[in-house]
Amino acid sequence: MKRLFDNLSADITSSKKLGFKFFIIGIFLLASAPALSGIFLFLALVIGSLKRSDSYFRDKWNYLFLAGGIFMVISSCVSLFSTSAAYREIWDPSLSWIGLLNWLPFFWCFWGFQPYLLTSNTRKICALCFVAGSIPVLITGFGQYWMGWHGPFQLFNGLIIWFQRPIHEMQGLTGLFNNSNYAGSWLTIVWPFCLAALLQPSLNIFRRIIVFSISSSFVTAIILTNSRNAWGGLLFPIPFVLGPSNWSWLVPISLLVLFPIFTAIVPFAPSGFQDWARTVVPERIWVRFSEEFSEFENYPRARLDIWKNAIKFISDKPLFGWGAAAFAVLYRLLGETGYRQEHTHNLPFELAFGYGIPASLFIFANIFALLIFSLRKSLFFNNKLPNTDIESSLFARAWWSSSLFLLCSHMLDIPYFDARISIAFWILLAGLRGLIRESSEYN
Repeated sequence: MKRLFDNLSADITSSKKLGFKFFIIGIFLLASAPALSGIFLFLALVIGSLKRSDSYFRDKWNYLFLAGGIFMVISSCVSLFSTSAAYREIWDPSLSWIGLLNWLPFFWCFWGFQPYLLTSNTRKICALCFVAGSIPVLITGFGQYWMGWHGPFQLFNGLIIWFQRPIHEMQGLTGLFNNSNYAGSWLTIVWPFCLAALLQPSLNIFRRIIVFSISSSFVTAIILTNSRNAWGGLLFPIPFVLGPSNWSWLVPISLLVLFPIFTAIVPFAPSGFQDWARTVVPERIWVRFSEEFSEFENYPRARLDIWKNAIKFISDKPLFGWGAAAFAVLYRLLGETGYRQEHTHNLPFELAFGYGIPASLFIFANIFALLIFSLRKSLFFNNKLPNTDIESSLFARAWWSSSLFLLCSHMLDIPYFDARISIAFWILLAGLRGLIRESSEYN
């Protein structure tokens, strides 16, 4: 690691230790106090960007993000100067420039946060800070669900706002987030770290009881969000965190668990099997998933309907897109449904719709490459790392599985537009780059 930074200590360079403290404070506050968290993370970002021997433009992993960003800026210019008067009446071109804030600063974060995520130990510390910082989400969520707490609550003149909405009908736990899908997304980001912490062989009985209690609370909260993505995120990381050595018994058990769920929700299952499955699977689960297959007059809820129209729009303007935040306007003009859709429910589609196919391809090709290389080099196939002990491997697999599921969940919904989710998204990606770098140093 010494050739990455001068004066490298066991975990992090001395010049970056203050930044690392700001970084973990920022992670700890991210869920409950995002404004304060942003201050600490910005300070960490500045410190992490200074006195670097590896410049931004020397790292090939920045190139595609940079190319995607350039295309997004060009797209915004095209929207500003070439949008017809008729289109301007229903959509404001300045929204594309505002939308750049969801992406361009994070390309810097991806590089600037990497000094704090270069070793298995620092990534483990950050993972545990994600867990500890999520305790307020659990407390407020349970208070909302069982004791009727609702707000929103504000502190310091609105600097900190907790959205505690009353729960109605099929809606679920939101805690201090704006809606249950966002809360579910956050909880599933952190859940693999809970699982890794629980499986640590070094825990004594007292600590194991505490970690088990926290992990059980996460499971309960995820179920209570009533979010289908979150439910998927509850099961998805388990085989990855446990590792391939356990797949021989884990895969058959998983299939046995998933078979009745699948049978209970699909419309083409034999009626006898489906009736049996619906007696086994909790009604809350199969009713929620069955909604995707339901057909209501003038109310096509299925994602396939949204994606079909999104693809049509993208094909009409493939190079530079329609502009950020325009999907809701165009979808409503279709006149096919009275139901409002704010976005495409797929992050690559959303980026291609707003800024064009090239921008989306550059950015997501890089993200998928990060996942593939970090899996191949750092998790399952690399035995040359000095930190190959069980706990390091557990948290490495947890980091990777959290990153993978967060990306997969954005193929069905877009919680990314909550700043807390997007910041966590890019911290995880920076950690994947750290996994690759750590692996490369010892190959």
